[in-house]
Amino acid sequence: MSGISRVSPFPLVFAAAACAVDLSGPAGGGNNLPPSADCTASITGLSFATHADSIEVGRGIAVVITIRASASPAGGCSFAAVVSSSDTAVARGSVDPSMMVGTWGSGSGQWRFELLVEGRATGTAVVRYVAGTRQDSLLVTVRPTTSRFVSLATGSLSCTVATDGMTYCWGGTAGVPVRRVRGHVFTALAPTAGGACGLDAEGAAYCWNPPFEGPTPVGAWRRFGVFANGGRHACGVTLDGLAVCWGSNDRGQLGDPSITLLQSTSVPHVVSGDRRWLSVGVGGEYSCGIAADSTVLCWGANDQGQLGASSGSCASGGSTVPCAIEPQPVGNNLHAWLITVGGSHSCTLSDAGQASCWGNNTNGQLGADDVGPSSGVRPVGGGQAFVSLSAGAAHTCGVRADGIAFCWGANGWGALGDGTTVNRSSPTPVAGGLRFREVHAGYDTTCGLADTGVAYCWGYNYAGGLGDGSFTSSSSPRRVSGQP
Repeated sequence: MSGISRVSPFPLVFAAAACAVDLSGPAGGGNNLPPSADCTASITGLSFATHADSIEVGRGIAVVITIRASASPAGGCSFAAVVSSSDTAVARGSVDPSMMVGTWGSGSGQWRFELLVEGRATGTAVVRYVAGTRQDSLLVTVRPTTSRFVSLATGSLSCTVATDGMTYCWGGTAGVPVRRVRGHVFTALAPTAGGACGLDAEGAAYCWNPPFEGPTPVGAWRRFGVFANGGRHACGVTLDGLAVCWGSNDRGQLGDPSITLLQSTSVPHVVSGDRRWLSVGVGGEYSCGIAADSTVLCWGANDQGQLGASSGSCASGGSTVPCAIEPQPVGNNLHAWLITVGGSHSCTLSDAGQASCWGNNTNGQLGADDVGPSSGVRPVGGGQAFVSLSAGAAHTCGVRADGIAFCWGANGWGALGDGTTVNRSSPTPVAGGLRFREVHAGYDTTCGLADTGVAYCWGYNYAGGLGDGSFTSSSSPRRVSGQP
């Protein structure tokens, strides 16, 4: 969940029917019309970002729609819109009003949002969007599914890079893998709160958010070997081994004492200390990394033991909280080759495959066969040797050399994949007998790429996080839609 390195509960409902679109959210300024005002007559323009596209069966595309209007109500308004398809068996579309972004000027307004289209069978179809007297259409060609997923990343969304070079994401607004990014090929991905980020082959980092018109370059055009984005702050390791962070600094999570607490910066700052770094990860108001000598260090908030050792305190927002504004060693000078950073807990792997975790243990996410406050770095129990680990918001997963996956921690929505919704404080095998190349723990969802090259997800699915086209949660792995 914490990063990438090289090596809204609105489901996507595909219905050709009228839907009321509430525009009250982004309005600002105007003539104070009540929210129930009808803006249909004021619409002066409607256009799609593209008028032709193609998609494989079982996957989706997202096309940005721009609507212009002559009214500028402060209280918001609504208009009736109809999404239709010339052949719903081939392709069907829908609009999610929660993804709408609007701007207002004097006497005029503009909204941008997404038309989401699912390819259901091979063929062609015209998907049309009508609002008032304005309309536009998209010619969709649906072709057989041939490209496979080659990498995964899971956070608030799940994203993958396919063998055709395209990036697909699901969850949040889409229940199937949807292609939103055009013109960029990424080698690694990191979903963030509501969006995602990626690294290209040259180490440039980009992020995109709804409506997904990006991607936008981040990190002041630095080149990264590792990049991690937690939503409110981000860190990366540059190609020459420097660790840099930017964003919110509420608890010192940027690792630079020259930045005032509670200050935010969009400019990457070099993390304090004369070190070169192998990797870095970010959690909620804290960061961790592995230095070139394999020493593990953390900085930022420490109210739940996130730093893996005692720390000083910071005066922030009128209160004093445990934190460190510079990197400090974890535990008794812990060394590791892999680190994964979750919401408020982190884990590492030793050369022998021993997993160790520290931080919040409310749900047993440290895997030490108990729950409660952490007393420092804890070895994960169960006697398993792992080759990869992933820390989510409140659960953790690991994969052994034979591909068997284990998860532990919070399981209220089935994110451990063991067929139950019972929290586990020690590693528990994922059900189904699958063998995985990689497994990624997100918020309440987990996804993995099996050794067959097929992606599976399990856990919370109200927002489409399992990518199987349904919106029913599952405590065991489900195959993601749109795979050969």
